[in-house]
Formats: sequence, structure tokens, C-alpha cells
Amino acid sequence: MKNNPNITAEQIANEIKDITADGVRYHIRHLKTRGIIMREGSTKSGKWVVLK
Repeated sequence: MKNNPNITAEQIANEIKDITADGVRYHIRHLKTRGIIMREGSTKSGKWVVLK
């Protein structure tokens, strides 16, 4: 996410191979609630920001 802030859950799942897109979304949700990442902008044209 630091290298590609526009990456999608599907793209992350394709790169990792051992996890589904739903699994990636699950982990993203937990990272957001812990204040580690946040989404800046809209769903389609926004980007990920790594806070910690």
C-alpha cells in the first residue's frame, strides 16, 4: 500500500495468492480500526494512506 496507494483488495489477493479478496478486505478492515491505515478519498478514485 505504501508503494501503490491505489491498489485494490483483488490486486493484493492476486499478488499474495494464499488469500482471497474477501480475506484481504477482512484484514484491511482490522487495520483501519486499529488506526494503521486509512482510505483517503472515494471508493473508486481514493488511495490508501499508511499511518504507522
